[in-house]
Amino acid sequence: MPATLHAFSFTEGGSCHYKLEGHGQVMWGLFRFKKIEPNGVIEFVSSFSNEAGEVVKSPFPIDFPLEIYNSIELAEDDNGTTLTLTAYPINATDEQNAVFDSIKDSMTNGNNGTFNQLESYLKESVNG
Repeated sequence: MPATLHAFSFTEGGSCHYKLEGHGQVMWGLFRFKKIEPNGVIEFVSSFSNEAGEVVKSPFPIDFPLEIYNSIELAEDDNGTTLTLTAYPINATDEQNAVFDSIKDSMTNGNNGTFNQLESYLKESVNG
């Protein structure tokens, strides 16, 4: 699904409000940046949102947590940069935690696909 940025402030305390459109569906999302360390760590809370940027329930027919805490760690060595993503629900019910755990494999596959696209883009940008 192509994403369109509605608002973006990549600062601690800032946010990224975006819209996803595809397959006859429109979804909104929100990242609230908590910690940004250049060349190191990005921590943020992700949520589904509405057009106004308010946190809302998932558009899917599951009881998905309203907030997911994400940590992206970047580590550089002689072979390049390794990105490690850790994510877990916050302020969630036991049922929401169970739903999150039940779809981890699917989310991992989706994230891997996204990061593979990013890697290809970066290689093309560097190699021209």
